[in-house]
Amino acid sequence: MSQPTKRVSRFDFPEEVIEANKYIYHEYFDSKYVEELVNNVMDPIAKYWFRIKFVGFDKVPERNDPDIPLIFATNHSGMAFPWDAIMFNSGYSKKFNFGKNILRSLSAPMLLAYGYMNPFFVDNAWKNVGCMDATYKNFDTVMRFPDHNILLYPEGVAGIAKGFKNRYQLQTIKSSMVRIAIKYKTDIITLSTVNAEYNNPYTLRWKKLNNLVNKIGIPFLPVGIMTLVAAVQPYFFYFAFPSKITYVMGKRIKPYEMIDKPYEDISHGEFKKISRKVQAIMQEQLNEHVEEYGKKPYQFGELIKVTFQNLRHLHKFWFPLWAANVHEFDWQYRKNKEEEFKYKSNIFRIVSIFFKKPRLLSLYVPILGWIPMIYKTLKDVNKLKKKKEKNTK
Repeated sequence: MSQPTKRVSRFDFPEEVIEANKYIYHEYFDSKYVEELVNNVMDPIAKYWFRIKFVGFDKVPERNDPDIPLIFATNHSGMAFPWDAIMFNSGYSKKFNFGKNILRSLSAPMLLAYGYMNPFFVDNAWKNVGCMDATYKNFDTVMRFPDHNILLYPEGVAGIAKGFKNRYQLQTIKSSMVRIAIKYKTDIITLSTVNAEYNNPYTLRWKKLNNLVNKIGIPFLPVGIMTLVAAVQPYFFYFAFPSKITYVMGKRIKPYEMIDKPYEDISHGEFKKISRKVQAIMQEQLNEHVEEYGKKPYQFGELIKVTFQNLRHLHKFWFPLWAANVHEFDWQYRKNKEEEFKYKSNIFRIVSIFFKKPRLLSLYVPILGWIPMIYKTLKDVNKLKKKKEKNTK
């Protein structure tokens, strides 16, 4: 009698497939770029606009296995451009002196694929700082590299499209996080992101509208005051109100201790059950952290004080110049990265970027500025379709 064929999970890939996929880890990532970008551009925004605060991050969490990355997991702020993720990754990397303490992020492919979803249309902005498409194959691949720990927003796009009504309500987290943690027997470091929900407050989620904009590569479209402003002025697509974002260290979770079975014998339903347990733990601590740190999300008095104390740095953190700062930095870095790089920043250099990159002006042109942005997006959509068709052949 022939032996039954062992079921092969669609989540597991042959070793040669994983080996061939390892290029993703180094394809765009430039650790020097990350360090210079954070120190020169993101840090002033973090300190003076969002005034980010870390609670419980006294030291880098130790790995339970030195050769396997830890998985950092947190909630996503709803209905806003993902400044919560940008600020956390920037602040954490700087706090622990970059190097191996830069976190590598897995992000929704839609966010990485379309030009407008990269901050201010900087080419490959997310990938330059270490982001990779959040596919299961990529997740499995990056766990083979001991260089950096992994940052994950396990709610996915649903986390940023949940609407203000559902703020601080974790959407269903992906079972892939638990599956990987069990497969590699690594810990999940949970944390709470508080007040980033107020980056774009009082917005509504309209499912039919989101389904419509999905067809042109937009993951969601918040309905609120800032939506109307952005419809007229494209630059405000990237806007975030100056909420004081607080990141609170949570519990270390060990999913591999939640079930007494080898990885190969765990069913999909059991993985989902463990995921629900992890979500319940994250939700409980998020509720506690919001209660403690989320009562005054803006603290305008502090914002005004910090602004006046740092007027000489206003060009570095004043929102209308964020795009110019990012592009000027990118331009200087690309031009001088082979030398001893030192970013030169002043209002005249920042404004000069509009002469070096005239397309940047479209972000500031009312209504008509959307035309080149939509054109570029449609090209990205078509490019992605062709890539998918090629991969399915």
